Amino acid sequence: MIRRPKKRGDLPRASSIGMRHACQVAIPTTALSRRPGALRIGKVSGVEIRLEVTLVLVFFLVAGSLGNRTLPAWHPDWPPALIWAVAFGAATLFFASVLAHELSHALVARARGMRVAGITLFMFGGVTELVGEPPTPGTEFFMAIAGPLTSVFIGVVATVAGTWFVHASPELLTASPAQVLSAAGPLETLLIWLGPVNVVLGAFNMVPGFPLDGGRVLRAILWAATGDLDKATVWAAGVGQAFAWLMITAGVYIAFGGELPLFGRGPFQGLWLVLIGWFLASAARMSAARVTEMGALRGVPVRSLLVSHVEALDPDEPLEMAVKETILHTDQSSFPVLAGGELVGLVGIREIQAARDRWPEARVKDVMLPAEQIKSIPADSDAADALNELADRDVNEVAVVDKGSFIGLLRRDDIVRWLAFHPIGARA
Repeated sequence: MIRRPKKRGDLPRASSIGMRHACQVAIPTTALSRRPGALRIGKVSGVEIRLEVTLVLVFFLVAGSLGNRTLPAWHPDWPPALIWAVAFGAATLFFASVLAHELSHALVARARGMRVAGITLFMFGGVTELVGEPPTPGTEFFMAIAGPLTSVFIGVVATVAGTWFVHASPELLTASPAQVLSAAGPLETLLIWLGPVNVVLGAFNMVPGFPLDGGRVLRAILWAATGDLDKATVWAAGVGQAFAWLMITAGVYIAFGGELPLFGRGPFQGLWLVLIGWFLASAARMSAARVTEMGALRGVPVRSLLVSHVEALDPDEPLEMAVKETILHTDQSSFPVLAGGELVGLVGIREIQAARDRWPEARVKDVMLPAEQIKSIPADSDAADALNELADRDVNEVAVVDKGSFIGLLRRDDIVRWLAFHPIGARA
C-alpha cells in the first residue's frame, strides 16, 4: 500500500515504530569504499584509489625500520640524510608495489566483466572492492592469482636490476654478497631491498587461506569441483581461519621470547603477527557469513521484502511543509513523488537537506529526481542482486517497480529483518 499525499495541511503521518533485530548482515565489498578515514587520492586506469589513515602509521614504521636498523647495518659509512632519503624512497615504492598488486586484481576483474568499486590501501595492505561475487570459477582464479604474480614479477625485476647494476663493476664479479651489498649505491640498495620484499609478499598472499589470494585460488578450485560457491567459500574460509589462528599462536610465542625462522623474535614482531592473524580470522569469518547470507537471499523475490506502506509526497508541495508534516514523522530516507497516482520522481533526505536554505519557497519537484532518471529494481528480481545494487549505489533504499509502476521501497533494514526471521540453514 502506498500512502498518497492528501491536500495541503492534511498530509498523512507515519505512526508505526519498527523493531530492530540484532542480526549482522555483511554488505558486499562495495561498502568498504565508504569506510570512515578513507581518503580519495585519484584514479589509476579508471579505478578509484583511496587511502586509510592507518597506512600513514605503517609507512613510517617501514621507513623507520629501514632508517634505524637495516640501512645503517648495510652502509655504516652513509650520512644520515642519505640513509633516510633511501628509507622513505623504499617505503614509498613498497606501497606503490602494493597498489600495483591490487590494480592487477581490479584490471583482470574488469576485463572479465565485473564491476570494481575501487581500491583501498590500509595498514594490512590493500583491498580491491568488487560489486558482487565472481560469475565463474575461472574469473575468480585468474583475478586472484594476478596479484601474487604481479608482486613476484616486480620482485624478480627489482632484484635482477639491482644486482646487475652492482655487478657492472668488474672488481665485484667475484665478491661475496656482503661486499656486493656494501658497494651498492642508493638506487641499487633500494632495488635489492624491494625485490625480495615483493617476492615474500606474493608468496604470503598465496597461502591457501581465504580471503588471501591463495584462499581465493583454493575457493575457485573447490567451486569448480563442487559447483557450489557457498560450500567452496565456507571450506576456504575455514582454512583461512585455521591459518590465521596459527599466525596468532606464532605471534604470541614470539612476543614472549620465542624465535621462528623468517619472523625473528621480539614483542613488536609478535604483536604484528597477532594483529595480522586477528584481521585474517575476522575477514574469513565475515566473508563466509556474507556469502552464506547472500546464498539465503538467492531465489527470494524483491516483492516479498519490500515495504508497500510508503509515505509519498506531492510534487507541488512546499518543501518546508513536507519536512514538518511528513518527513520528520517517518524513518524513510527517500520518498516517491506522485501526481495523480503516477510516479513522477523520487527525493531523498540528502537532497532535501542540501536545499535547507530554500525550504520556504522551494517545492518538492524542485529537488526531486525525475522519474526517467530513477534507477529502480523490478519486483521479481533476486534479493541478493538487489542487495548488491544497494551497496553499489551507497543507498539504504531503492524504488521497486512492477510492470513500470511503482509499488514500494526496498530497504537494507528490511533485508536484515528478513534474515532475522529466516534461519540461514533453512535455505541451505
